[in-house]
Amino acid sequence: MLKLGCRYFDFRPGMVPKALQVVADDIYHIHTMIPGYKFSSFLCDVLTWLEANPSEIVVVDANTAGILNDKTMVPSVEKLQAILASAMSDSGSTVVAGDVSDLATTYAELISVNKRLIFLNQEGTWSPASKYDSYSDKAYATTDPASVVKALEAMNSTDQANYDYTVLQLQGTATNTGTKVVISAALSQSSASSPLMSTKADFDSVTYPWALQHVPFNLDATGLVVLLNDFVDNVQAATAAQLTLVRVNQGKGAK
Repeated sequence: MLKLGCRYFDFRPGMVPKALQVVADDIYHIHTMIPGYKFSSFLCDVLTWLEANPSEIVVVDANTAGILNDKTMVPSVEKLQAILASAMSDSGSTVVAGDVSDLATTYAELISVNKRLIFLNQEGTWSPASKYDSYSDKAYATTDPASVVKALEAMNSTDQANYDYTVLQLQGTATNTGTKVVISAALSQSSASSPLMSTKADFDSVTYPWALQHVPFNLDATGLVVLLNDFVDNVQAATAAQLTLVRVNQGKGAK
């Protein structure tokens, strides 16, 4: 994902349900109750990549969204901070971690002090930041891009000013539409049948062009704006790069 151009990660560090922690006691990216990438491995991989790419900056939002409402699955802030410290040591990284205050710092200044891993966390984790997010359960539980576009169109510069940064989610959550979609995917017995993959082209072909056309007019040119997609690809990165150039030029014009 980093090689494709992804620079923002929505990571949900958590533990498996308590009954399973005797066999899996690490901190993972948790989706409901399903463990994925280890948080320590994720951080080490990001730090190693940053060391090899000294002109790059990565932003991470560590949060508990989507984790089952089970307090035994949510690690303490101290535990997460300890994992970050260990990842810094294990990777031999000299990268300095940053926080929301660094959003007001120029790129050149951040690079000069090697502050290239910025945490904009949510919901009880360390390094908190407020996020203006297009997502809602109702709008995104869909297989129709029009519902997501409507949510994106509601994002505006007036509300944007009340938050530290903005996230535009570009793909629906087809699995939340009900059993019909899930059962259909399972019955096909195809590795390409996941609701995420089967709807991606429909959404991306609408939401990527929408972002290029409307974000420069709907949102202020200053401040971080993230294009978030559950399935990262090179077109998403190219769209973000193109949009960044437009917003930078807008900011220069405003001065």
